[in-house]
Amino acid sequence: MIDNTAILLNDIDLVAVVGGRDAINPFMVTEVYIKEDGKWKMGSLTFSHLSRPLKLKNTNPEQKEEH
Repeated sequence: MIDNTAILLNDIDLVAVVGGRDAINPFMVTEVYIKEDGKWKMGSLTFSHLSRPLKLKNTNPEQKEEH
């Protein structure tokens, strides 16, 4: 928190279905909120791809993992 601004960081593994298969990618999600007239409003939402190993394993037990 800085004055009327809140910054949230979330380290996630984003799961998406692409061509019927799960695609899992690591991202840092940055949310910036600004308090105006007593209400919080989103000022920014950013997804930044990370170069780290996945924390999640394959979420579809019927789909074989590729190495």
